[in-house]
This record gives sequence, structure tokens and C-alpha cells, in this order.
Amino acid sequence: MRSYYQTTPLTAMMAAQYEQDAKSQEKSIYDFMKKMGNIEFTAWMIQKHFPHYQITSIRRALHNLEHKAKLIVQTCFVNEGINNRPVGRFKAL
Repeated sequence: MRSYYQTTPLTAMMAAQYEQDAKSQEKSIYDFMKKMGNIEFTAWMIQKHFPHYQITSIRRALHNLEHKAKLIVQTCFVNEGINNRPVGRFKAL
């Protein structure tokens, strides 16, 4: 499963490093969610625990964990986003 999508010119070594970084982020996020048990999280809630991760990276990780790895599930949408926009809540399986 690919975790990093190269959209700019990179050397093969840089692309491999970014792929590894993305997989590491996914593992960290999944391990955190699994440790917390049956708690549901939005991307913004996860960012509070991982402030060094960009929100777009967290969203990508959640997408991959749900649709590719099948390790988490989206439970609902809540109006907690910027400008009260709906955002998904996720929990580990």
C-alpha cells in the first residue's frame, strides 16, 4: 500500500524517505487511536496530540487507515471543523 503520493519532482531516495515518513505517521496515529480504545477522533483532535503533523498528512493517514488498511472506521460526521463545517470522526477497530 502506498502512503506517499509524489506530485513534485524528487529523487528516488527522497521519494522513498517520504514514503517511509508517511507510513510512520500512519503507524503512530493508528497506535495512538488503538491505545485510546473506543474513543472517536477527528483529524483536528488527532493534530492536538501530534502538532508536528500537518492536518493534510493526518487526513491522508486517516484515509489510508480506513480505506486501504481497514484498521479504522468512520463513525459519523460532526460540525466541529473550521467555520462549523462537518468533519468525520474515526475510531480504531
